[in-house]
Amino acid sequence: MVHTLITLLDKVYCSQKHREALKARGLKNGIQDKAVKNKPLTQRQLQRNRLVTKVHYVVERIFGSKVLRYRGLAKAHGWHMLYAASHGV
Repeated sequence: MVHTLITLLDKVYCSQKHREALKARGLKNGIQDKAVKNKPLTQRQLQRNRLVTKVHYVVERIFGSKVLRYRGLAKAHGWHMLYAASHGV
């Protein structure tokens, strides 16, 4: 079985420079596309963003939680490991 590494990044990182850096490292592009002034996203780009967002949301929900702010690092690490295992991440 071959596994492909994919990077899931916000629209902030949407640039040719970042795409080329991912390609040079052999990583699959998971950067969301961003509309620019007078150039809206195509239907294909919108669909791709929705697909990337579904996976990105799961990861952000785990690591973007506020648990680290209210617990010690050891407890937070344990909580993250259990949460990730229970969600198959």
